[in-house]
Amino acid sequence: MVFDYLVVWTELQVPSGLELHAEQWAGYFQPVIHAPGHIQSDWARVRERSDIVMLASLWHTAGEFRDFTASPCAQLYRENLASVGIIPVSSRETVNGSGYWFDCMQRSFVQLFWVYFPAPVTEDQRAQVQKLRGLATPAPAPGASRQYELQRSPPKQLWVAQTESWHGQEVQLLLWPHFWKNEEAAEWRLLPANHYETIMERFTEALEKVDPKEWKEEFYRFQKLPRL
Repeated sequence: MVFDYLVVWTELQVPSGLELHAEQWAGYFQPVIHAPGHIQSDWARVRERSDIVMLASLWHTAGEFRDFTASPCAQLYRENLASVGIIPVSSRETVNGSGYWFDCMQRSFVQLFWVYFPAPVTEDQRAQVQKLRGLATPAPAPGASRQYELQRSPPKQLWVAQTESWHGQEVQLLLWPHFWKNEEAAEWRLLPANHYETIMERFTEALEKVDPKEWKEEFYRFQKLPRL
């Protein structure tokens, strides 16, 4: 069976330290973890916004996620969060034919680019964006050990299914995760690309050429939520 895997990206405002009690923390999310069609959920404190937790949930299909959101289990889930002061801030959906990259999240130091484009984004614009390689590192030399690889997986472009309002303008958001082996490996982006710019500066120059409205980056260390 072929699935159009759905990833739901939910930003949660979470009181400081609530996640330190691991089993109790995981318990709040069990209605999601046990839902039919749910595959895996990973979470991380946002390094740049310490009061925010990013929850990324992989589902077999959008239909199964819709069934969950309309179920009594979803109401229990919302009550679980509210009981300890967890406030959902936003939720976004990305659809992709393959979920192979999702397992890399918990094994990576994730650099996530949020790229906002004026809506609607045309197919021609998407094609231009798709040509961007991102901060993809060179392939290791033939026969080289995998320990010298800097990334767990190539960067993945994920278009959010719905448009949203950004400073009063309708925009289409592209989420673009990069899966660094660790924080030290991510320093590769700061190396010189040539005599006058770094690899990161060269990347942002290429990104600006496809005319985003705005973009930002955030860093995460995801952990898998266990099934209890």
